[in-house]
Amino acid sequence: MAEYHFPVPGHEIEGEKIIIFTHKHWAAFLGPIILGFFLLLMPIIALPILAVNSDVFSTAWRNVIILSTSIYYLLIVNIALIEWISFYYDIVIVTERKIIDIFQNGIFDRSISVLPILRIQNTTGEIKGFLPTLFSYGDVRAETAGEDSQTISLSSIPNPVEVASKIMELQEKLIAEEQREKESLEGEGVLKSKMATVSQVQEKLKPPQSSAPAEEKEESEEGKIDKEQLEKGGEIKL
Repeated sequence: MAEYHFPVPGHEIEGEKIIIFTHKHWAAFLGPIILGFFLLLMPIIALPILAVNSDVFSTAWRNVIILSTSIYYLLIVNIALIEWISFYYDIVIVTERKIIDIFQNGIFDRSISVLPILRIQNTTGEIKGFLPTLFSYGDVRAETAGEDSQTISLSSIPNPVEVASKIMELQEKLIAEEQREKESLEGEGVLKSKMATVSQVQEKLKPPQSSAPAEEKEESEEGKIDKEQLEKGGEIKL
């Protein structure tokens, strides 16, 4: 996965199909937008009022005010850019086997949390507040069981209840697949054991090889009369 290029749904990541790919809901960014807009308007409103009620712009303070206003706007723009990057690059990816939560905090701070779906014990989707209810966004909380329990919280994502339900559906599917695989392996083990037992029984039921033909062959060889003995004559020993 490249630095700022993320896969889209329907593609694969590390051999796993992506089921859900989502950013935070845009309505979660309304607060910073309204605040930034208000901060941008403050100098525009305050400076004309200050100019009418005083002669500050006709004095040596004029250059200081212009410089201060420029620095102020530069800071506001930088803060707005950082907030936008943090908002836009907060990404949640759900594959067939795991949840990947990419948390962007500013420009140079990123953390990635990975939670295997098979380990999840409980998943909860929550929608709280006026704006989340109005625009249908909220948080998803997934927890694992055991001593080394892990919790992952996906905040301000669209349709959190549906996302939580889909995660549990994927978990049930993985559990069923593991169960089928286990039963298949157990079945193969039982079959191999039965085949080994049948083979042993067949070995035991085989009749023992008789030595009678060999004995008859020896007797027949002993009873043979050598041609040289016949030519010599005399007593022949059988």
